[in-house]
Amino acid sequence: PYGVAAGPDGNMWYVTNTSKVGYVTPGGSVTEFDLPTVGQTPFNITTGPDNNLWLTYFGTGGNKVARVTTAG
Repeated sequence: PYGVAAGPDGNMWYVTNTSKVGYVTPGGSVTEFDLPTVGQTPFNITTGPDNNLWLTYFGTGGNKVARVTTAG
């Protein structure tokens, strides 16, 4: 993982250098999601004041910022 952040949902969220964002539950279950476009490389993640996860990534055209919600 490139970055790890405690999420507002009680899980630990992370980003990888393989275009994924995911989380680990307190019980150890792992869930990963692909970023929408192949080749995007996330490199940091943090919880924002709006209770969403925010990540930075390098994509087509340069650096980008994305929001990930924890709502199902």
